[in-house]
Amino acid sequence: MAEGGSGNFLTDFVQRVSARWSTDSDAMPTAPAAAPADAPVTAPPPAPPSTAPAASVPSVGASHAFSERKPLPFIQVDAATKKLVVTDEARAALSQLDGSIGVCAVAGLYRTGKSYILNQLAGQNAGFGIGSSVQACTKGGWMWGAPMSHVGGAAGAPKNLLLLDTEGLSSISQTEGHDAKIFCLAILLSSIFVYNSEKAINSGALDQLSLVVQLIKKIRVHAEGADEEGALSQFFPQFIWLLRDFQLELVDEAGRPISEQQYLEECLKPKEGASAAVKEQNDTRTALTELFRKRSCVTLAHPTLGTNLKPEALKALPDLAQLAPGFRDGVTRLKQQVLMSVGEKKVSGTTLDGPMLLGLTDAYVKAINEGALPTISTAWQNVVVIECERAVKAGAALYRDGAAAAANSDPPLAPEEWEKLHTELRGKALATFRAIAVGDSSEYEGQMLQGIEAEAATQRQLLTAKSEALCLRIVGALSDQLAFYSRNGPGAKSTHAEALPKLLEHVISEYHAKAAGPGKADGFVKLLKSEVIPVVGDVLRKLESSTQTEIDTYEGRQARLQRQLEAAQADAARLGKQTAEIEKLHEGDTQKLARLEKEKGDLATAIAQLSADKAALDAQLAKIKKKRGFFGSLFGLGRSSAPATNGRGETSAADGTPRQQLSAAQL
Repeated sequence: MAEGGSGNFLTDFVQRVSARWSTDSDAMPTAPAAAPADAPVTAPPPAPPSTAPAASVPSVGASHAFSERKPLPFIQVDAATKKLVVTDEARAALSQLDGSIGVCAVAGLYRTGKSYILNQLAGQNAGFGIGSSVQACTKGGWMWGAPMSHVGGAAGAPKNLLLLDTEGLSSISQTEGHDAKIFCLAILLSSIFVYNSEKAINSGALDQLSLVVQLIKKIRVHAEGADEEGALSQFFPQFIWLLRDFQLELVDEAGRPISEQQYLEECLKPKEGASAAVKEQNDTRTALTELFRKRSCVTLAHPTLGTNLKPEALKALPDLAQLAPGFRDGVTRLKQQVLMSVGEKKVSGTTLDGPMLLGLTDAYVKAINEGALPTISTAWQNVVVIECERAVKAGAALYRDGAAAAANSDPPLAPEEWEKLHTELRGKALATFRAIAVGDSSEYEGQMLQGIEAEAATQRQLLTAKSEALCLRIVGALSDQLAFYSRNGPGAKSTHAEALPKLLEHVISEYHAKAAGPGKADGFVKLLKSEVIPVVGDVLRKLESSTQTEIDTYEGRQARLQRQLEAAQADAARLGKQTAEIEKLHEGDTQKLARLEKEKGDLATAIAQLSADKAALDAQLAKIKKKRGFFGSLFGLGRSSAPATNGRGETSAADGTPRQQLSAAQL
C-alpha cells in the first residue's frame, strides 16, 4: 500500500476531507504503553512530518437515499429471544438505496475506539457512540444513517459508501457469543474490513483473533462438498489492520526501514515452535493470509505523543492541528486508503445495491439464528429469489399502471393505438425487470410476461367495455335526432325527404367524430340497424305513399285533359267540315262564314292550350316518377318487391336507370 505523504499535504488533506476529531478516553489511551515483549521492532522517537507530494483522493457526500446524518441500529439482539434481528430502520434505509454500494466495516476488541475511527471516516466529530467506561458503547451492529456518495476513487468504486460499526469482541455485556457472530457478519457484508487493535501485532493480538478466525474458516461457499479456502477468499473483503497507539520503529532485524505492509507480512509469517499456543497462533496467521488475499496495515501513533497535551484535554481540541504529527499522518493515510481502495460489494460477479445487501443480510442472519454458519451460495440464492421477485413486481407494476391509465383514457384508445402502447409498456417492463433481477432470472421473466398478458387481456376488456358504453351513449343521442325528424317531419312532402340524406350525413359524421375505441365498429352497425334503417324505411314508405297519391291525382287530371283535348279536336274536325260545306253552298255569305272562322280559331286556341296543359302535366308527372326513382335507388327501396335488373345485372328503376344502392359501409 502507498506510504504517507508530506506534512503540508497531510494538513491540507485533513482540512479538506476530514472532519474535526472528537476525543475521549475510549478512543485515546491515557498514556503511551511499552511495546510487548515479542514485538519484532523497537520504539522510535516521535516521527517528523513527511514531505511526500499530495495525491488526489475521492470525495464523499451524504447520499440522498438516507435522510438522517446519524447512526442507525442495523443488526441487534432481541432481548426476549436472544436472536439477531435486522432493524426496521435499517430495512427502510437500505431498501431505498439505489446504485452500487461499498461497505466499510470496523471491528475489533471492545473499548479500543472503533466507533471513534468510524466517526472520522464519516467526517463527523460525533455519531457512533464512544465513551470512557468499561462497558461497550456499541451493541450489535450499527450503520451510518447517511451513506456517503462516493465520487472518484479507483475503477470499480461504488456509488455509495456505507459505514458499519460492530459490537466489540469480548464485550463484558454479551453472553451468547453475539460479538463473534456479528464480527463474521461484518466480514461477509463488507467490501473493506478494518480490524482495529492496539499497539502491535503480537501473540496477544493473534490470540484475540483466534476464536473468530476459526469461526470464519467454517463459513462455506457451497452447501455441499468441501470448499477450498481460496474459493472462500474470493468472497472476503480487503483487510486493513489498524494499529492504534503504535510505538514501534518500523525497521527489520538489521535496522533497515520497512513499510507498514512489510511489517504486517512479517508478523503473519508462521513462527517456529512446537507448543500448542504457537501452533494455534500459526494457524491464525495462515488463515488470515489465505482468507484475506488483499491486506494492508495502517499505524496510528498516540495522539499526544511528543506534545504538551494532557490526555483529559483532548476532548476540548478544536481540530487535529495540535495532535502529534504521527497520529495525524496515520489518520490521513487511513482515510486515503479506505476512500481510494474501497470497491463495490459483489457476490458471484453481481454488484450489490441497498436492497440486495439487505437480502443478503437477512439470509446470513437467518442461518446464524438457526445455529448454522452462513453458506454464501445459499444466501446468494435467497437474494436472487428476492431480487427477481422484486423485479417481477416492479415490471408488472409499471405495465399495470400504464395499461390502466390507457384503458381509462378519454376518449378510449383505438385497437391499433392500444396494441402499440401494449408493446411499448411490455418493453419498458422487461427493461425494468432486467435492471433489477440478478442471477438466472429467465423463469421469473417468463412469469412476469405471463402476468403481463393476463393483465393486457383484462385491460382490453375494460377498454372495450368503456368504448361500448361511450358508443351506446352516442347512438342514443343520435337516435333522438332521428326520432325527432321522424315524428315532426311531414313525410309526404318531397322537400322533407330531400333533407334526409343531409341528416344522415350529419348523424354518421357525428358518430365517427365522437365514438372511439374497440366498440366503435359494432356501435356503428347498431346505429345503422336499430336507428338509421328504420327511420329511412319509414320516410320512404311515407314518401312512396304520398308520391303515389300525387301520381294518381296527376294521372286523373291527365286523363281528363286527354278527353277534353280529344273532344276539342273532334269539334275542330266538325267545324272544319261545316265550314267547307257552307263555303260550297253559300258562296258569298261572308257574314256566316266569318262567324264560323272565328269559332274555328277559338277552337284551335283551346286545343293549343289543352295540348300545352297536357304537356306540362306530362312533364310534372315524369318529374314525380323520376324523384320516386331517385329515392328508391338511393336507399335501395322501390315499389316492386323484386326490382328489375338491366343486362349488366344492376338493379334498375322502372325507367331503366341503374340504381346505386348505398351499403352500410358507404353510409
